Amino acid sequence: MIIVLFLVAGVVVLLVALPLILRSAMRQVEETDAELHTPAAETLCYAIPNGQDPVVVMTALHHAGYPAVSDPVDGDQRLLIGCPGGRKSERAGVRAVIEHAHTTGIEGADLRVEHVRFEDEG
Repeated sequence: MIIVLFLVAGVVVLLVALPLILRSAMRQVEETDAELHTPAAETLCYAIPNGQDPVVVMTALHHAGYPAVSDPVDGDQRLLIGCPGGRKSERAGVRAVIEHAHTTGIEGADLRVEHVRFEDEG
C-alpha cells in the first residue's frame, strides 16, 4: 500500500514539475533568441548543410560557451551564434567547434564539415 502511495506521489510531482521545467527551458530559449537578434549583438550566421543535424552543432556550440539559436530563412536552416568576445575574435573558435562537432548524416554515416563558412564571408 505504501509503495502505491509513493508511486502516486511521484507521478503527481512529475506532472507538476515537468510543465514548469519545460516552461523555464522555453523562456531561456526565447530570451537567447531575443538577445541574439538585437542590433548590438555580435553574431555569426551559419547555414546548415543538407544532412547535418543542427541540434548536434548547436549543442557543441553551447558546450563551448557560444549561445546559438535556430534562425531559418526562406526554408534554409541556419544557426545564429552569439560571440561574447566579439565576432572578429571569436570567429576561429566558433569555426573550430563546428568543424569538430561529430555529426551523423541521415543515413547513419559520419558527416564532417571541413570548411565552415559564415554568411558574412560570402
